[in-house]
Amino acid sequence: MADEQTDPKTRPDDRTSAEIPAHFFGDLTDEFYAAIGRTTNLCALLEDRLRALLQAMEHASQTEYSKRSAGALISLVEARAQDLGDDWVTFNQFAIRVRIALDHRNGLVHNIWQPRPEGRFFGYRVVQGSGKLESVTIPLTNVEDGVSELIALHEQWRSWYQLAGALPFQPEPLADDGDLDQERAMALHARDVPANARDSRSDV
Repeated sequence: MADEQTDPKTRPDDRTSAEIPAHFFGDLTDEFYAAIGRTTNLCALLEDRLRALLQAMEHASQTEYSKRSAGALISLVEARAQDLGDDWVTFNQFAIRVRIALDHRNGLVHNIWQPRPEGRFFGYRVVQGSGKLESVTIPLTNVEDGVSELIALHEQWRSWYQLAGALPFQPEPLADDGDLDQERAMALHARDVPANARDSRSDV
């Protein structure tokens, strides 16, 4: 199945309109490539906005959760939303749609695509872990509809982000005696002491 396209009319130096050798995939069309490009870019932005949403919910810095995958981010936001009252009861529906959109993106970018008659496209890949071969045949509208869904998710994300921004800040509670524990107090003190003061003190 990994064989190159072998149309007898195709010469080795023939190129598609996308400037890709025609014997690699055949002519997938500019519209197909463009739709996949829109999908990947919109999903990258959605992942970044999921991180921003979680940061707003937690009043965290812009570097927090930077190493989390998209799947982990949506799970964390979903778990946090469960504790935030009536305004967030429908967030799980949004989360389900986000997962479906990201899974759709994964299928598009990891499949090897070939054109089929009547404007359809055949894609296949070996699934990591299971080693199973999966394949699908879709029309261009499948990809274009996914782009429309991603745009809608971005528009709805704004409402959730505004809600998160309105959440009150809740500082960590003090210890029972009203004082921070010794280890954290020392860490806070070290943070507040200028670097040159720490250096000079250590030389004494």
